Amino acid sequence: MTVRGLKQESLRLKREAFSRLGSAAESLAAHPSAARAAEWAVKFALGAALGSARILGGASPFSAGFVAAAGTGLGGLFALLGASFGAALRMGISESVRYIAVAALVYAAALLFKRSAAASSRFFMPCVSAATSACVGLAYLIGDATVRNVSVYIIEVALTGISALAYANALSPAGEKRAGKALLFTAVTVMAALSEVRIFGVLGVGRAAAVALVLSSAVRGGAGSGAAAGAAAGLAMDAAAGGPPFFTPAYALAAVAAGLFRSFPRWAAASAYVVANALAAFWAGGEYLLPILAETFAGSVVFMLLPGKLLTSVHERVEGEETMDGAERFIGYVRGKTREAAEAMRAVHESIARRLPDVNDEDVSSVFDMAACSVCGKCRSASRCWQSDLETTRGAINDATEAMLRRGELDDEDLPQHFRDSCENLRGFTAAVNAELRALRARRMYRRRLNEGRDARTEQYRGMEELLSGVADALADRTDADRAAEKRLKLFLDGAGLQLRGGLFRDGSGRLHVELEGVGVSELKRTEKYLEKLSAAVRTRLVEDAETSTRTKLRFLQAEPLQATVGMAGVRREGQRVSGDSSAFFKTDEGTLCVILSDGMGTGEQAAAESAEAASILGRFLRAGVAPELSMKLLSSVMSLRSEDTMGAATADLMCIDLFSGSAGLYKYGASPTYLLSGGKIKRVSGENFAAGVGGFAAPDRTELTMKAGSVAVIVSDGVAADRDDSWIGPLIIGEAGKGPRALARAVLEHAVELHGASDDMTVLAVAVSER
Repeated sequence: MTVRGLKQESLRLKREAFSRLGSAAESLAAHPSAARAAEWAVKFALGAALGSARILGGASPFSAGFVAAAGTGLGGLFALLGASFGAALRMGISESVRYIAVAALVYAAALLFKRSAAASSRFFMPCVSAATSACVGLAYLIGDATVRNVSVYIIEVALTGISALAYANALSPAGEKRAGKALLFTAVTVMAALSEVRIFGVLGVGRAAAVALVLSSAVRGGAGSGAAAGAAAGLAMDAAAGGPPFFTPAYALAAVAAGLFRSFPRWAAASAYVVANALAAFWAGGEYLLPILAETFAGSVVFMLLPGKLLTSVHERVEGEETMDGAERFIGYVRGKTREAAEAMRAVHESIARRLPDVNDEDVSSVFDMAACSVCGKCRSASRCWQSDLETTRGAINDATEAMLRRGELDDEDLPQHFRDSCENLRGFTAAVNAELRALRARRMYRRRLNEGRDARTEQYRGMEELLSGVADALADRTDADRAAEKRLKLFLDGAGLQLRGGLFRDGSGRLHVELEGVGVSELKRTEKYLEKLSAAVRTRLVEDAETSTRTKLRFLQAEPLQATVGMAGVRREGQRVSGDSSAFFKTDEGTLCVILSDGMGTGEQAAAESAEAASILGRFLRAGVAPELSMKLLSSVMSLRSEDTMGAATADLMCIDLFSGSAGLYKYGASPTYLLSGGKIKRVSGENFAAGVGGFAAPDRTELTMKAGSVAVIVSDGVAADRDDSWIGPLIIGEAGKGPRALARAVLEHAVELHGASDDMTVLAVAVSER
């Protein structure tokens, strides 16, 4: 049998054993009398184990505490009998009388006060047991009150009360929040009681069980949880051994070592624990060496054989139920989307800022220079005025500037007399200056308004970026985790013995996302029909997101009932090196197919740059989760601001199809008609808006429709159909749709070229929707 076969057989045996335990529990639950008998037997056994426990060289505080917690019915009586039996068996009749007496008095007090109001307090019986232990123990302390004996007496009394409270919490229903840590206390005290029970005189049963417990805590709860469990178990073992504190640091440090390997297979964590504990044993040497090696090995074997479901169940009872982190991952998902939207906004305002022209219209003297160029160039005295007497001419102009600005125009009288006398075309020069002054004022007004609008819009985008970034940073309170599905997924992974972390959540559209990571990824992928099994666990059909999955991380998305196939064909205008059309299509995380086609104004590289930037900006908004209509509006606003500098514009044609419902939307800015085939009929959808960049922030043409399975859409650029007879496109689509979207796009393009030649850039996108 192969290694993989052995592993699968081991998993099968563990699941079968766990299933039988579950069946036995269900059988007991179905027969109340059998369940009561089982309860009495368990209480007797626990009472016997705790009655035999001795710590600090002879103290036995746990039996009275357990009797106090066991109640006043037959369960309490069996606990008393068990405690008495264990004490007599371990200590002999003479030494055990003291502790049997304490347990009997505690049980009698419980019977006596069970109907009193004080008995309803959960602290009543712990106080009674501690007081009883103190009174009985005082009789034994008198006459031998050494410092050590007094110290042991005080500790024994305190532990009697504490154990009574802990055992009462441990015996409480599973839903009680206090039961978790109390179970750990119960476990380590029982293991301390069994630490002196040896197999072959070497292997301590209690300490081997403690190794399995500490390993489980380290693997399920991490290094911190393991260290706490190790310290607790070690304290109990050291107290039972009565020697120097060895087990406390040894168990805690070994648990930290195992916790560091919790993300690896279970054998790796067990190996780390064994190595760390072995080093501690070699360091201690002496009588500890052989027992510790044997107990560590035995405990690690027990740990390896425990079913994953049992480990998870015990850990959740002790530490509280551990839910998968789907809520946190949903927050991370939304934060990522918000961050992408913020980055898109930043790209917009940076794109605008890069194109702000650097024009200086603040120098008024430029109007005289411009007038001189147009009037003085043909004058015979130009060289004298603007070369020989340049300083005199400049002085005259400076003298006239203040009066000209005050009046709003230049008058002959504003110029000095010597200038008026020497100028051969004074009236023409004055008229030219006034014309340039009016032009300057117009340019200033236009530039001021342009910059105000541009600055306002740039600030709007910058503000939106900052707002979205702030939302991304502060997002911490929305959770859309599916707890029931998470629990089923967790049970499946634990049952398969896979070491994986992760969670699941539903996004704003309700689509299920599942993310798993850890070293168990490769093992999961080797599991036969793992995708079907995962889908069954969460009761939702899943598909793997291959784009984001890695060797140690898997991402699954709820499968869409519909799928879409896109075919594309294009040709550039004759004589051009590049096409002015740009297209893109992609599927968002929400399961929406987006198809974009943009046609830049004109042809060639400038048109290609305009259309490419339009498609890129629109795609970034859509991928970030911005609504299609808002994305189009933002695109138009951006292109409008760009056109003020570049005089460029581009059409924008967007189709979005929800692959869960089939609902679709068409959004157009100056784009050519789109042709839809559904039920054997053709529908032509056109728009009336200008191209993006011409209409500012105006809303796009919008058409809502349904794309059922079997529907086909054909999106074309204006070289194919704009301002031309397009009656041939519908019949061609009907005839060629059955050949697939790629063949259909090619057929439409070839027919367009045949009719019109390559007189313009032409692009055809065909989208076919079918059932998955």
